[in-house]
This record gives sequence, C-alpha cells and structure tokens, in this order.
Amino acid sequence: MVQSAIQVQVNNRQMVGTYIVPGIAEGTGNCKRNTVSFMITLKEGYFSMNFTKNDTAKKVFVNTVAVNLTYAFKSGVLSYLEKKNESVQLFSRTARHSYSCKSESVVLGNGIYQMFSQDRMQAFNFTNNQFGPLDLCKADQPDY
Repeated sequence: MVQSAIQVQVNNRQMVGTYIVPGIAEGTGNCKRNTVSFMITLKEGYFSMNFTKNDTAKKVFVNTVAVNLTYAFKSGVLSYLEKKNESVQLFSRTARHSYSCKSESVVLGNGIYQMFSQDRMQAFNFTNNQFGPLDLCKADQPDY
C-alpha cells in the first residue's frame, strides 16, 4: 500500500519542468514471498517501485524506482522521459511496519528527481488495508 503525493522534477538540457501525479491515480502490484512490484499507470506513462524484504535483517526497503513518461514539460512540446535507479535502498523500515516521511527526493540521474511528500507505505504484512506501526524517516524523528 502506498499513499503519497508524487512528482517528477526535471532540469537538464533536454527538458525542464515538473510532472505531478494526479491525486486520483491508483496503483497495482505483484506480490511474491520477498518482493513486491508496485506500479502507478497513467495516460502519460507509469511510475514503479520494487520492494524487497530481508528476512535476516527483518527489514523492508525499496531497491528500484522507475519513471516512464511522455509529457509536455515545455508547453506544446511532448518529451519522452525514461529513467530507472536500481542501486537504491530507500524507505527502509522494520518488517511488519509502515514507513512515513513528510518529504523525500530520489535522484534518478541526469537532472531527474522523483519527489515523495506526505508518504506512507507498506509492502508486506498488512491486514484489512490497514497500515502497521509507523517508522518515521530520520528527518521526521524528534531527535534528528
């Protein structure tokens, strides 16, 4: 389960601008024993994240984020954007817990950033569409 305001910010030679995922966007997923693939499909393309569960460390984290969009970052000019980062360990939390953060940025490379705000997510071990106990990101912890 993922609840978040998501946007992509681009600032490179090919394009400059921001794409905001509509608030009505819904995601789909594919669950296996220790992995979950999550995708938000839009008319402009898709966003995806892959979650991994490490049973030994009793941790869950996102190890891949991807974006694929055809969008007019500049008015009247459609641009194609495809970027994936498979070398991340994001949104780490204790197994059976949910993760929450007010604001985070993920670098995809070449001046492309995926922004998450007011996010809460949990890929494993939730019941009746209810999030588990909350693990806050470091920036939101009171002693940070």
